[in-house]
Amino acid sequence: MYEQGCHRIDDRIVSITQPHVRPIVRGKSGCRNLGIRITAPPLGRPVVDDLEAIRKQTLEDAKVRNQIEGKFGQAKRRFSLYRVMTKLANTSETAIAIPFW
Repeated sequence: MYEQGCHRIDDRIVSITQPHVRPIVRGKSGCRNLGIRITAPPLGRPVVDDLEAIRKQTLEDAKVRNQIEGKFGQAKRRFSLYRVMTKLANTSETAIAIPFW
């Protein structure tokens, strides 16, 4: 996008300040095509048969998400990654790599 000078891609959310970042697909159809599950409660009247399975899956997703968020928090606290304010891809990679060397 940066090389072509365009600021728009159909059905995608684009970052003008960070053109090197991959554009995000709009809507839920892009998630389904890539095999990504949305962990929000389903809309509409709940089906009694699937209620226990939905609760179990929601709990499992929360456990995994909590572990991942914990690692991000640890990196921010222990390695001062909360100070990273860079926008460009190469400067972001450099700023994140410095504490680990």
